[in-house]
Amino acid sequence: MGYKPARKTYALTYVDYPGLEVLMHGTTIGRLEALGKLGANIASATPEQQMSVFRFFADKLIAWNVLHPEMEQVPDSNGVMYVPELCPACGLAEDDPLPADARAMGCLELEFITNVIKGWIETIGGASVPKVSNGSNGGMSTPTQTSQLGLLQSPLT
Repeated sequence: MGYKPARKTYALTYVDYPGLEVLMHGTTIGRLEALGKLGANIASATPEQQMSVFRFFADKLIAWNVLHPEMEQVPDSNGVMYVPELCPACGLAEDDPLPADARAMGCLELEFITNVIKGWIETIGGASVPKVSNGSNGGMSTPTQTSQLGLLQSPLT
């Protein structure tokens, strides 16, 4: 009879994003390695490569408490700029809860979602996770890994 490892769940909070809570599944070593190579260079990746990372991340994303960001101005049919009530990309209003999917990630700034993804990669990769940001990571947000009670520094099972 063999042993089947349980799937890990991680409750992440980010020092640089107070109040952000992200609940994630882990991934395999092989997928983590491939994602880590691309994730480190996501800002310079092609849009197709970026969407591949976002889709992979969204597949592991269970829940988060991210709200739709402030709406940006868009041009109307006459070229006049205005702020829409609903986002043209996802159909949500400002401050609506953002679904935990890749499409919704398109409404977030690249720096924010990249930092969230990098923090998850570091956490599941076993990197040491400091509880305070010392600014030495180039502004990248560092997650702390906690249980649902906020007492442990280990994955949830």
